[in-house]
Amino acid sequence: MTVHLSFAVLLTIVSSSLPVNSRTSSYLAVYVISLMIKGTAIVMVTVAQVRLHHRPDSTELSPFFRCIVKMSKRTNTCPRKRVKPIDNKETKTIPPFSDAMNNVVESSPYVATTNNSSDSSQLCSDPHFDEEGNANDIYTWSNVSAALDGFFFCLFSAIDLILVGAFFTALL
Repeated sequence: MTVHLSFAVLLTIVSSSLPVNSRTSSYLAVYVISLMIKGTAIVMVTVAQVRLHHRPDSTELSPFFRCIVKMSKRTNTCPRKRVKPIDNKETKTIPPFSDAMNNVVESSPYVATTNNSSDSSQLCSDPHFDEEGNANDIYTWSNVSAALDGFFFCLFSAIDLILVGAFFTALL
């Protein structure tokens, strides 16, 4: 919102310095207005993504959203195998701690992990995720949100490049 306010102030300054009977608009004013429109669209898309991300998993995904997630997985330029660390750790619960005045600080129990292995960087493949085209793919609203996030990031980056290119081309 602060950025929108600064754009509005800049537009006010630019419009006050232009002649009253000017038939053409300033290129800078057109550029700043287009940036404001793009910023508003980004805020609206972000609100929609947050609402989708926090939908309960009990709500069924429509075929449209499943298609979006499938297309996102297909267009992933860096497919990677998911790995999980080998679990050679002991977990133990640590009781609440005391602060400087010996008052017991109440909070949820803490969990500490210790390695039993000298090599803590061991990884093993997760066989559930290694298969390509797994028929048992589980689609969640978080997956939909992540797919839309990648798509809109690319879209708004392209729009930004087009706006900058058009603005500087018009100046030449």
